[in-house]
Amino acid sequence: MTARERVLMALNHEEADRIPIHDSPWAAAIERWHNEGLPEEVNPAEYFDYEFVSFGADTSPRLPIEIVGEDEEYVLRTTQQWQGLAGRSWAASTRCSGAWPRQSTRE
Repeated sequence: MTARERVLMALNHEEADRIPIHDSPWAAAIERWHNEGLPEEVNPAEYFDYEFVSFGADTSPRLPIEIVGEDEEYVLRTTQQWQGLAGRSWAASTRCSGAWPRQSTRE
């Protein structure tokens, strides 16, 4: 049974050979799987045979982000959209490549 057939059967409330799988593992999980033996050239979505591979769209207004503080563990940033509020995120999650502006030496 193909992934398409499996998904269509699930959407039609019919029984397929198995339940369609959806997952979007964190980058840290994928890195760990590679460290534990999953070859670097293997795509986890293909290896685990996901029917759904998610992608996200950034629907924010893309206002400039200002870094107001950071240490080894966290990055604290704010933007006009947040009206004076600040958001804290893990420093490791901001080290990946991306299009949003960064004002850090760790880009």
